[in-house]
Amino acid sequence: MSNTHKDVFLLREKPKLEVIILEEEFQITDESKGKKIESFKYRDINTLLFQPRKIDWLTTAISILVGYFFMESSLGTLKKNKAMIRFNHGNEEREIPPGNCNNRVIHKLYSRLQFKRMANQRAL
Repeated sequence: MSNTHKDVFLLREKPKLEVIILEEEFQITDESKGKKIESFKYRDINTLLFQPRKIDWLTTAISILVGYFFMESSLGTLKKNKAMIRFNHGNEEREIPPGNCNNRVIHKLYSRLQFKRMANQRAL
């Protein structure tokens, strides 16, 4: 198969974090790690999980209590974790950090990765 068609998901501009979807693999470029480019073949991915954005209730509760006792303006601030994609490649747990993008972009990337992963597994 040819890797000529590609979809590019830019998750962060500076330092650059992007995921490139190819036919048989995807690449992650993370310039925060010295322009590190990693490639992952879909057939080698054992699990692929989407972790949606959610409220971190413990941190929020502590923030509210501290704000209440010290009369700080952070009273009532909800602490939210960003959406993330986690995958198991071979024997290694990996994740695609969300960068600065919104939940919809991460979910679209996850859907595209899941589709390619399933298509490549059926081809085997």
